Amino acid sequence: MSKMKTRMGKATSRLFIGIPPCGSTQAYFDELIRRCRARIEQQQRNQIHWTRPHDRHLTLGFLGETPDYLIPSIEQGLVQIAGTVSRASGHLFSLTPFPAQNAHLLAAELTGDPNLQKLHQLCQQLIIHLGMTPGRRSYRPHITLARGREGFCGLVPVHLDYSMPLNTIALYKSIPAPDSSHYQRLFETALCGIPL
Repeated sequence: MSKMKTRMGKATSRLFIGIPPCGSTQAYFDELIRRCRARIEQQQRNQIHWTRPHDRHLTLGFLGETPDYLIPSIEQGLVQIAGTVSRASGHLFSLTPFPAQNAHLLAAELTGDPNLQKLHQLCQQLIIHLGMTPGRRSYRPHITLARGREGFCGLVPVHLDYSMPLNTIALYKSIPAPDSSHYQRLFETALCGIPL
């Protein structure tokens, strides 16, 4: 059972909006991780936490600590967003330490597909509509595949050329754990809008 925080007597959850990878993309990531593990020295391997398949996601918007009573409104907003954006694909082009070479994350980065940018913008608008403050960093779409205490400086960036289907959007709840947070999918809806 997840740890619930309260603010002003109301239950809250740490939430974000994202895209779950489909089965073929998960298989692609599994093979990519297998090849990465083979290139990393044993001593460094023991310091790396690889993201579990069910925790992999492409973040679209971060809500942070959110009152639970807003969850139905978020779900309704996601249904409306999904009705305006069509299924598409995002191009994975690089596996690299993220966001910089000395970072503790290893991520697969995507190029800025128009549908992906539109999804991000609509999610930001939804967060504002709910009376919350969206993140102000520039959007760099990526999927975190590993976290390393010592970073990944010894790993040369890997060129990727893979089209990741963007079929659904989902509301996630972040659940703290001793090794790393886990992510529970609370709601998911298919993209069904008219293509750009």
